[in-house]
Amino acid sequence: MKPRLSVVFPYINDKSIADITIEKIYLSKARRSLKIVFGESTTEKQMSRAEKKIKEYLHLNRISSERL
Repeated sequence: MKPRLSVVFPYINDKSIADITIEKIYLSKARRSLKIVFGESTTEKQMSRAEKKIKEYLHLNRISSERL
């Protein structure tokens, strides 16, 4: 079973995106960027909302996401 967004990032309390499944996470400390691969049932709206929340909290320069 893959982890949920609310488990990996517990500070995100938005109920509309808390149940998103995360397949993989790639992190680059040097570039301050993050790439997330979400599960196939994730909608575009949920992906963009999750990107915004994660980028805001982690103070990243860049974040990208895709669906499996």
